Amino acid sequence: MLAARGRNWRRWRSIINGLDIPVPWDSTEFCARLSARRGREIRIMPALANTAALPCGLCVSTTSTDYIFSVEGMTPLHRDHILLHEVGHLLAGHDGPPVSDDTARRLLPDVDPALVRRVLGRTVYSTREEMDAEYFATLVLALR
Repeated sequence: MLAARGRNWRRWRSIINGLDIPVPWDSTEFCARLSARRGREIRIMPALANTAALPCGLCVSTTSTDYIFSVEGMTPLHRDHILLHEVGHLLAGHDGPPVSDDTARRLLPDVDPALVRRVLGRTVYSTREEMDAEYFATLVLALR
């Protein structure tokens, strides 16, 4: 168990060392730099309503852009943690379970099934994936 934790720490530390993290910390600048590095736009979107039915943060990926949402009313530190958690999912390649074209068409008949699969596939993560994303966010915030 400890060896696995050490490997995970080294893996994330290596990823973080490859990032251009702004000093002093600026979430907008961080996303701009990461977007340039990945060749995909990251857009921080207006807050979601704070309800028990929604998660604190959400990342919706389209073919060219990753949209990151967080609930309103968070402290700046909590908002940054949510942003970094979602970025952790992106950097780890967490795609979630596949959604069939048939399911996508039934749920949203007027939207391209490929887009629906991308959106729905990124909303369910295993506990391991959630721990990875939390770990990434915590490490980055500890460095700032």
